[in-house]
Formats: sequence, structure tokens, C-alpha cells
Amino acid sequence: MSVIRMKKLGKLHKYEVNEDGKYICEYCDYTSGKQSTMSEHITRLHAVEAGRQLLAFKCEICDTRFQTSTQKQHHFISAHTVPTLCCPSIGCRQMTKNQTTMFAHYVNKHMNKNKCIVVDVSENAKCKYCLKNMKIGAVPYHLAKCNPNSPFFQGSVMCDGGDDVIVLKIIRREIF
Repeated sequence: MSVIRMKKLGKLHKYEVNEDGKYICEYCDYTSGKQSTMSEHITRLHAVEAGRQLLAFKCEICDTRFQTSTQKQHHFISAHTVPTLCCPSIGCRQMTKNQTTMFAHYVNKHMNKNKCIVVDVSENAKCKYCLKNMKIGAVPYHLAKCNPNSPFFQGSVMCDGGDDVIVLKIIRREIF
């Protein structure tokens, strides 16, 4: 089975799909379960073979060039913006440039995440609040949003161990 996708820059790409339903890179042995992941792989690693212009995206401030607009956006935020988010923990002076980094900081520094998750032998984690399974790298972001003790908590569906589901909602609180 083949899938054809029109590229904005470069030639048409034809993705082959193997018997497991995974997309096969036409330039190397890489496979992926998602077409978007395969497209990103080709864009980042096989730009010349794919007929793309190398480093087509330029930072307007420092003239550094990037293969994708997403890479350019990440560069701009990390290199050319001032941190604007302050940690809500009293006495902590940590400032970050984006919410995801703040979530990771807060969970790793101000919460006992080991009491909130169970890690199995395959290094996957399970949230004790909502019982969601996730990769260990997703834990800080998840706990910041799911744990009722987090200042970033906005409500969550939780299981109480039985058949009942408890819907938690937080009353908006101001942090001074």
C-alpha cells in the first residue's frame, strides 16, 4: 500500500506501508506508525534527497537558519525572549519562558511526584489520581494538570478504586 503526500517545498513523497501498518522511509530503514512522524523524519534527516531547500527558515534576529519553521520558533523562544512565568511556590524565584517548563519545574522541585505515581519495571508510570498510564517523561506535565495539590490543576476525572468516578473541580484561587 502506498500513500502520497504533497509537500510545500520539494517533491511529492510516496510512503510505503509494511505488513505491520508502519510507514517505511524511502531513504533509510526507519519506520513509524504515524505518517506525520515519517514526514518529520524525512524533513529533518533527508532534506536533500527529498528535494527540499536546506535550512530554509531564518531567524529574523540572529540570522541562524533552520530546516523547519518549528525549529525556528523553538529557537526564537529559547534564545530571544525573556522569561515571563514565575513559579507560584512562595519563596521560589524560578522563571521560565513557557508553561511546560514551569510545570516540569514545579512538579520536580515542589511536589513529591513519587507519592503520585507508580512506576513499573518497563519504566512506564501510572497516575494514582486518574489511573492514566504514561511514559515516565510525561509525568511532570501530567501531574501539574492532574494533581489537585498543583496550582496548575484545573479539574480532573478520578477513579476512587471502585466503579464510581469523581469529578473534581477547583475553585479559582489567587496566588499572591
